[in-house]
Amino acid sequence: LPWETPVTAVYGREVGVSLGLRTELPVAGAGDGGGLDRLDVTPRPVQEAILEAFGQLGFGFRSADLEPGRIGGTGQQLPFRQELELTPSAAYAHAVREIELTFLAAPAAMEVVLEADKRGGRLSPDDDTLIRFTVPHSHGSVAHQDWTTVVGGWVRELVEHRESYGPDAAYGHDRSASGTGPGPV
Repeated sequence: LPWETPVTAVYGREVGVSLGLRTELPVAGAGDGGGLDRLDVTPRPVQEAILEAFGQLGFGFRSADLEPGRIGGTGQQLPFRQELELTPSAAYAHAVREIELTFLAAPAAMEVVLEADKRGGRLSPDDDTLIRFTVPHSHGSVAHQDWTTVVGGWVRELVEHRESYGPDAAYGHDRSASGTGPGPV
């Protein structure tokens, strides 16, 4: 399967995206030589750690969907991406309606793209803000990272980010998370 294959279940709970593999193999004596075989795809360890951190920070899972197109400035390979939509924790509900989380996996690392559907104020319109981070997904770097602190830093940066994302806007931030300390480095 491609590295960017969408996740279909987290902790045994389906996320609302179904994948299948169509097979067409004629077998003597079999009634049907083809069919759609369901694929169950679970998160990679770094994806699971990041999702767990969002949960620890009070974010909830709303839905998942597949969006056509590529995110500019990333190493995305597939012509679509999965967005996991998260409801904000009480600490961020005043600032964002939801956070969309996209994982773009590759052999050496994982790009994590966060998009906030920000609430506007009396003097500012609603807007979307998008930032990205690159994290290794080797076992050692996943196990020895304080992901709640790292993800908390990402969320604070996303909420405080003032530029909106649009067709002519710059992509956003490119940060790498390492095991050297909290937040994006």
